Amino acid sequence: TLYAQWAIVKEYDSYDILFKPNGASGSITGHGDYNSNYNSMKKLAFDTQYDLPNPQHTGRNQLAYTDKRGTEQKIEFGYTWNNYIFTGWNTKADGTGISFTYTEENGHVSAKPKIKLSEIFDKVEFQAGNQLVLYAQWKYNGYVVHYNANGGTGSMDDVTLTSDYLFTFVKECRF
Repeated sequence: TLYAQWAIVKEYDSYDILFKPNGASGSITGHGDYNSNYNSMKKLAFDTQYDLPNPQHTGRNQLAYTDKRGTEQKIEFGYTWNNYIFTGWNTKADGTGISFTYTEENGHVSAKPKIKLSEIFDKVEFQAGNQLVLYAQWKYNGYVVHYNANGGTGSMDDVTLTSDYLFTFVKECRF
């Protein structure tokens, strides 16, 4: 009995990852051979594992990686979205694709997501043949306080707070 053997056929010498803010503002910029404002990691090797950036990281907001030619590249990142926390990347904007998430302990990232293109090549769609798009994923970090007169008269506007806001007294009562 003969069995067919299959192998992934890669068509390109190198691949790029494009990052989309998915509702946030800001950018990821490159330094090195690919100085750009394209929100991307460029010229990646197919079989190499890479760390993915945390664009909301407030301290060291730079990620270094080595491209296919062995040249070190650096990207700086800075996405922001009021009342939202960055949770990772996904191959689909709505979060239903392949996820690359951060693990946090005590407010610090304890494990960064990694990506190896050869491991997901046959599970995702590439744009322009060699470009994988990753979308930032966000979790709402707030809540709305709605005031109810509970049979009384008067009204008060709703208040939106972030989860790190200590709620004791927000507004003067108008009931």
